[in-house]
Amino acid sequence: MGTSFSAQTTEISLALQPSKIGEAGTFDGSALTWQKFLAQDVAMGPVQEMGSMSSQIGGPITTTGIFKQAVAAQGQFTIYSRLQSTLGFLLKGLLGAASTTLNVDADGVSATGLNTHIFRFNPSDQSAQPWMAFRQKLPGTTSTGESYYDAKVASGSFEVAGKGKVMSQFAFIGRNYVTETSPTFTYANSNFDLDESSADAGSGAIQFAGVKYPISGFSLQIGNQLSADQEAIIGQYTMDDLVTLARQGVMKVQVKWSDAALHRSVSNGSSAGTVFNALPFIQNTSGAVSAVDIKFKAPADVVSGHPYALTFRIGRSVWTEDGPIQLKGGTVLSQTYTVTIIEPAAGVDFLRVILENAVTSY
Repeated sequence: MGTSFSAQTTEISLALQPSKIGEAGTFDGSALTWQKFLAQDVAMGPVQEMGSMSSQIGGPITTTGIFKQAVAAQGQFTIYSRLQSTLGFLLKGLLGAASTTLNVDADGVSATGLNTHIFRFNPSDQSAQPWMAFRQKLPGTTSTGESYYDAKVASGSFEVAGKGKVMSQFAFIGRNYVTETSPTFTYANSNFDLDESSADAGSGAIQFAGVKYPISGFSLQIGNQLSADQEAIIGQYTMDDLVTLARQGVMKVQVKWSDAALHRSVSNGSSAGTVFNALPFIQNTSGAVSAVDIKFKAPADVVSGHPYALTFRIGRSVWTEDGPIQLKGGTVLSQTYTVTIIEPAAGVDFLRVILENAVTSY
């Protein structure tokens, strides 16, 4: 019989690639700057696309052959939203553009030692996403390392209930992978991000067009539609490229019922509306007030009086109700809404994610 190995002894890490390696290039993991991180659950590895020989006249009625026709890499993982460092690399991969302002908070207030990192779509090319690499070192009688490269982040989500920690989930697609035996992996960060830098529901503030609602559940999903299914070419088993074809952002919010004002606004066009209104209920950014402004803080301070913080600012949003109001005996009345992010006015970002911590380059 074999020996069991704990999944928790697996090492996982990520890195930004300076460019695509491509079919003609050779992956060199030692040339990248790797960040190790903790995850609640992980599923990553090579994906081989199989085909089968079709039925042939004169042959048996059973399948006679199976063949490999393509290979790629895929992965997803769930993490606590620790704000000290690593999340910035994932936000860069998810959204594409990053900028840093030193010694100020997200509102531009001076705070020595606190740095603000803004992640968004690149205004000059909304489809731009950096190439990344992910890897894991699996335990065993002989350890195995696998690196998944020429990857792009396909989706990212953030979710929290009325209490607890903000959880994040990311998924990626990669062109190719390499396997190593008993590798020695090195990392730029000697320690994992602090638990105390993880964002709390209890410190959250969610406002829609400047109005705060009693929200008992929140999630935000950001999706990047990649060209993976259209990248097969003759002469190689891997995808030729990966480009971003479309991008979406959708929120789900569960609002604790206090009155019918929001329900009537979404259905009838205004808080006093009495009949159906065909116009969607749209909220826009106006000056310094975002259509949606969501901020979560961590219990630990970066510098005195300034905690680690994660902010989402959305330029324009459309509300819809998730079906009729659900009534159930013995429960508090609430209603769930879908809030879809749509393209805002010129000069306003579709989505900004802002990270406040001590590092000087996200």
